[in-house]
Amino acid sequence: DLDADYITKKNTAMGYISDGMIHFLDDDTPCHENIYAVYKRNPDYPGLIIGAQLNNQGGFRLDAEYPAPLAGVNCGNIDTGNALVHHSICGKVQWREENPEQLEKDGGMAIDFVFWDAVFKYYGREKTKLVHEYISIYNGLR
Repeated sequence: DLDADYITKKNTAMGYISDGMIHFLDDDTPCHENIYAVYKRNPDYPGLIIGAQLNNQGGFRLDAEYPAPLAGVNCGNIDTGNALVHHSICGKVQWREENPEQLEKDGGMAIDFVFWDAVFKYYGREKTKLVHEYISIYNGLR
């Protein structure tokens, strides 16, 4: 069922994007009000922008950091909602259409960790900007 397949939806949407910045959200993660200001200061940044994230009680969850190793993948500090990425990623990196249960079993990785790891590897540190401002609220709609 295509309606339930969020990975195909994200990859399909990326196929239509040809300018601007991209921000992905989970179904329960809202944007923080700061995200617009971060975007306005960096509307054409040619890479990856990593911001900070609040938890659903309004406290600190993740700071803006370069990805840390987790189960052999450098992705441990980037959740779906605490990054913005330049549209040039489209056609270069896609969300992996693997079984999420298998990813979890193979080292505790989530699909978003795998995606952001690939994005970070594509741009590298040279084109990754850390912004120490909140841009999303983890599980804020739960």
